[in-house]
Amino acid sequence: MKRYLLALTMVLAMGIAAQAQEPDFTEIVRDLGKKLGGDDLYARGEAAKMLEALCNHASRPGADAERAAVCIAMTKALGLDTPKMGRVWLLRQLEKNGRAEVVEILAGLMLDPDELVRQQALQAMANNPTEEAAGKLREALKASDDSYARVALINAIGYRRDAKAVEALGKWMDDSDERVADAAVTALGSIGDANALAVLDQKATATPAAVNAYLRCLQNLARQKSAESVESYLKLYESATARQEKLAGLRGVALSGDTEKATKTLLDALSNKDLQVQLTAAQLAARAGPAVAEKVLGSFEQLPAAAQGAVLLALADRGVAGVKEKALEAMLAAFREHLGVEGQVSEDV
Repeated sequence: MKRYLLALTMVLAMGIAAQAQEPDFTEIVRDLGKKLGGDDLYARGEAAKMLEALCNHASRPGADAERAAVCIAMTKALGLDTPKMGRVWLLRQLEKNGRAEVVEILAGLMLDPDELVRQQALQAMANNPTEEAAGKLREALKASDDSYARVALINAIGYRRDAKAVEALGKWMDDSDERVADAAVTALGSIGDANALAVLDQKATATPAAVNAYLRCLQNLARQKSAESVESYLKLYESATARQEKLAGLRGVALSGDTEKATKTLLDALSNKDLQVQLTAAQLAARAGPAVAEKVLGSFEQLPAAAQGAVLLALADRGVAGVKEKALEAMLAAFREHLGVEGQVSEDV
């Protein structure tokens, strides 16, 4: 190992000296790759330390040419003459340090016969921040011919949040293979922009993964364009067939800051036949702000009895003004109604 340590020291010294001509790392990296794939555990550990030190030094600020040179040297050592685990170790370093200069090699290794090498190459491509890498992943998805590879590629694209892949992902969100369809909608949820939301809106069948992705898009959109997100939440509330979807839409509208839409939607929910929807609406009315709470209280008499009680409790917990007076009015009205019924019974007897 002394020979490798000496070589590494010389290489680092050359980098520090910033010579006009970048050093050639090919031989030392190829030797390290073979050591990393060997049976000698001690030699493998030392080689791993040396490779990491070499890559870390080359990736320092202002040394991009040296970083690229090290990465190119690693790609040259990824052939079949390097043992499998040596190739994997090199790919792990390319995952952290590679840029455009390694994209073509990674694209080829994504088709490698060995599954572990394929996976590591895909992971390196997913973490490569260049547009060249994003383009290769989109091309690979278009050319993929089996569900297993398709899911892996879709996951990588979603991890990158590649907005340019929205249309391509939309083609797979209703795939007959549930794994592919779920991966596609999950990736769209990760991208989370207005285009992804529009594509998800066209999904033929609502699934748990699709609903979750839709809500993630809405949450992201709410931070950027609140007006558009209110309309989308309202649409979800009005069209939802499942309770969870309806409650998600209700929450989005209620907490949007749009007093008029929030009040109207909450009053509709408070009159819903589903008691859970009523109770949720009552809690949201208390969280939607003083203006919404006041308007809900203003329509108190039109609410079902169960909803009235839930609203009073929720608003009282929040200390909303006017709740005590409204509660007293409700009690008196109930008492009068009770007395009226009792009086009528006594007269009939």
